Amino acid sequence: IVEPAQDQVYIPPHITFDDEVHRLIFDRKLIYQPLPLINDEQTAKEFHSAVQKTSPPMHEYLTQPLLGFTENNWKDSFFLSIQSIQYAYRCKVSTVSDMRKSTLSQIKKSVIRLKIKDFIFNNKSDDLRSFLQDFQVNAPIDKLFLAIEAFA
Repeated sequence: IVEPAQDQVYIPPHITFDDEVHRLIFDRKLIYQPLPLINDEQTAKEFHSAVQKTSPPMHEYLTQPLLGFTENNWKDSFFLSIQSIQYAYRCKVSTVSDMRKSTLSQIKKSVIRLKIKDFIFNNKSDDLRSFLQDFQVNAPIDKLFLAIEAFA
């Protein structure tokens, strides 16, 4: 890492201020590089090529109603983003279904289940049970992101 001269602000080439998340990365001086989402038509090789060439990043997704996701997959947006990271770092790519099952398993066996029941469903067991059943199939991440905590 090369430090910029004093009073000189360096904007990494992979940051675009049109994207709120990119602004957070820059403002908090995080050492993350945003990645594009892999789409259904792309091969891993095409995705790796796009990641290397994206500078500055493409941000046409910002003009789309669901930020690049579709009506059919927005509920899986967290897991699809994880898949993009797995592709980028050439890891074994998990299926959305497997990631949901793993997350659900962690929720059920940890205190996170009680947090969701208490903080989101006001201790209503039936609502929690319904959420857990729906989550296994296609429910979105909970509003407090406790499912992400379980995934981590």
